[in-house]
Amino acid sequence: MVSLGNGDGTFGAAASISVGNPATALVAADFNQDGHVDLAVAAGSAAVVLLGNGNGTFQAPLTLPITSTANSIATGVFTGNGTADLAVLSTCISSTNCSFGMVSILLGNGNGTFQNPTVVNVGYQPPAISVNDLNGDGKADISTLNAGGNDVSILVGNGDGTFQPPANFGTDAIVGKYTTADFSSDGAFDIAVATGPGVSFLFNRVPGASAVLSTDTLAFGSQVVNLPLAAPPVTLSNLGRSALAISSIKVTGPQNGDFSETDTCGTSLPAGDDCLINISFTPLGAGTRSATLAITDSATSSPQTIALSGTGLAGTLNFQVATGSSNSETVAAGKNVVYLLSIGGGGVAGSATLACTGAPAGATCSVPATTNVSASQPSIVTVNVTTTSRTTTALAHGSGVSWMWAMGIVELCILPGSAGSQRARRSAAALLRSWPLLLLVFLASCGGGSSSNSSSTTGPQTNPNGTPAGTYTLTVTATVGSIQQTVPLTLSVE
Repeated sequence: MVSLGNGDGTFGAAASISVGNPATALVAADFNQDGHVDLAVAAGSAAVVLLGNGNGTFQAPLTLPITSTANSIATGVFTGNGTADLAVLSTCISSTNCSFGMVSILLGNGNGTFQNPTVVNVGYQPPAISVNDLNGDGKADISTLNAGGNDVSILVGNGDGTFQPPANFGTDAIVGKYTTADFSSDGAFDIAVATGPGVSFLFNRVPGASAVLSTDTLAFGSQVVNLPLAAPPVTLSNLGRSALAISSIKVTGPQNGDFSETDTCGTSLPAGDDCLINISFTPLGAGTRSATLAITDSATSSPQTIALSGTGLAGTLNFQVATGSSNSETVAAGKNVVYLLSIGGGGVAGSATLACTGAPAGATCSVPATTNVSASQPSIVTVNVTTTSRTTTALAHGSGVSWMWAMGIVELCILPGSAGSQRARRSAAALLRSWPLLLLVFLASCGGGSSSNSSSTTGPQTNPNGTPAGTYTLTVTATVGSIQQTVPLTLSVE
C-alpha cells in the first residue's frame, strides 16, 4: 500500500500493490540507479522488488525466491561496485528447521535485478536485521537481533559480497526490537536492544584506541583537614581495537596537593580492557579545594580529564570521653577514681599540653603533662583523681598514775628516816612492814602490771583536711599550638 504525500503533512488516497504474500518488512533504495526510489519487500519465502517510476507508481513486482520465510529485510552496498544489495532475514533455515536463523544475501546487478542468494546462518529466532559499517573499515556489515538466544549476531563484511562467520554478543532478555547509532560519540555505531529490564547497550570498538572514563566529575564534599577521604574507583576503558598507550595519569590544578591517585592502568591498556583509578582527597587547608585529574594517552580524545572538588574543614583535637567510658563517677571520700579520655583523629597532629582543674579540697586530679596527638588515630589519656577521708583513728597513751604511786611509796619509806629521831625510825619500820599491801594496790591501779608505755584506741576523729561531700566539675584541657579543647568531668564525693 502506497500513500503519496501532499507536502503539507497530509497524504493522498492509498494505492495497493500486490506482492503475492503478506508483507512483513520493506526497505527503500535505488536498485536500478535511475534516480527513482524503489522498494524491496519481505513477503513469504521471497524478496519482492518494486522499481519506482518516479511518479508514485511502480513497475510489476520482481520476485526473488529464498529458502525460508522472510520476516525482515535490509539494504546496503556489500561489494565495491556501488550498487544496492539486499539482506533478507529468516527466523528458520527451512520450514522444518528453526534451530537457528539465516540471512540470504542478494547482490544487485545495478539494473534492478539480483544474483541468486547466498546464505549465512545467524542466531536463534532472529526478528530484526540492520546494515552498518560496524568496524570502521569502510565495508558494510550486518547485525541481527536473536530473540531466542538473547544475543546479537555480527557479520563482518569482506567488501566482496561475502561475510565472516557470525560473532554473537549477549544481552538481557529480548522483548522488542533494536536500533544502531553512535551512542558514545566516538565515531562508531553502537547497538541498543529493548529488553525485559529496560535497554541493553552494546558499545562498539572503534579502529585504534578509544579511552572512555566512567565519570568526568568527582565531588568529595566536606572533609576535615589532614584526614584522607577515598572516592569509589573510576574506570578507564579502552573501547578501541588497538592497545591504549598511556603516557601519564596525574593531578594538576590549584590544589593538586590535596588530591592523590593510584591506578592499575600501567603504560598500556589492551583493547577491550579496563583499569581502575583510585582518587583520594586529603585537604591541606580549609575552604573550597579543586584540581583536575588528566590522563594523557594515544586515544584521539586525549587528554581525558576528571574535575575534582572538595571542601576542607578546620581540624580539631577530637578530645572527648573514650568510647565505653563515662564522664561521671561517684566515690567515697578517701578512695580514688579513674576517667578515660581519647585524643586525636581529628586532623590535628603534635604534642598536646594537658591540665586538670576543679578538684575539691583534699583531692587531686592528675594527667600526663604532655601527650602525642595523631591526626588520624585517637589515643587514650588517663585521668587519676584521689580523695582524702574525712575521719581518722586516734591513739591515747598511759596516764602515768602508776609512777605517781611509786613515788609516793618511796617518799613514805625513805623520807621519814631522814629525820633521825627514834620515833620516826619506828614509824618508818612500820611502813616498811606494810609495803606488800601498798605494792598490791599499786599493781591494781596499773591494770594488772602493764607497762607504763602502753597506748589505747579512743575511736574515729574528724579529719579537717578530708574531701567534703558534694558534686564537683573537673575540667581537663588539651592544647596544641593555638588549638585548645576541654572535657568536663563530674565527680561526686560521698
